[in-house]
Amino acid sequence: MLAEKLNMKPEEAECWIVNLIRNARLDAKIDSKLGHVVMGTQPLSPYQQLIEKIDSLSVRSEALQNLIERKLKARTQDVRNYFCTCFGAASVVDRQLEST
Repeated sequence: MLAEKLNMKPEEAECWIVNLIRNARLDAKIDSKLGHVVMGTQPLSPYQQLIEKIDSLSVRSEALQNLIERKLKARTQDVRNYFCTCFGAASVVDRQLEST
């Protein structure tokens, strides 16, 4: 039906519609058997929404943990460098930092 309105052959119309969906980044599927374009998808179940939020939270928590570890390592290195520069006691500072 759409091919007739576009003055195209059905195969050409299908290719044109596929390209339109791709270029417009639409959430759509083509049912070739029935000759329909199905727009959108079913909404996610509450369970699936919860799973996706937990996954997202897990990734964000891991990134935050890595950031904290890097900051702590940099701060520890800064303290070590300060004491070594001021007092020249690298081995004492290393033992003190290892005990904490």
